[in-house]
Amino acid sequence: MVTKAGVKLLDFGLAKAAQPAAASDAQAVAETAFAGALTEEGTFLGTLQYMSPEQLEGRPADARSDIFALGTLLFEMATGRKAFAGDSRIALASAVLQQEPPTASSLNQTIPRALDGLIRGCLAKDPDHQWQTGT
Repeated sequence: MVTKAGVKLLDFGLAKAAQPAAASDAQAVAETAFAGALTEEGTFLGTLQYMSPEQLEGRPADARSDIFALGTLLFEMATGRKAFAGDSRIALASAVLQQEPPTASSLNQTIPRALDGLIRGCLAKDPDHQWQTGT
């Protein structure tokens, strides 16, 4: 993403190993096998401010987790502050799981109400209540 401050690399933090394009691709097979050894069941990796509630709770993550992360990024871009905050990792995770951030327009009066609705739809705590696709 290009901003006034420069170029920023965005990573929604949800990546899963996929089947290699061709079974004969030994490098892809090796990388997929190695990737499985990096994490254990019941652990999570990612930046807490951008992780969805289901990721924090150790439930299966899918594309809706990326939609939640998109909502946190939209909120941050629109307001200049993170959607969730805490003084420790536990407090931050608790905020993601339990608190609702203020509307973006309450922090930045130039934000259209429609963007508030989009962000709220992305940040729904229950994945079934989030926007279901990126379209």
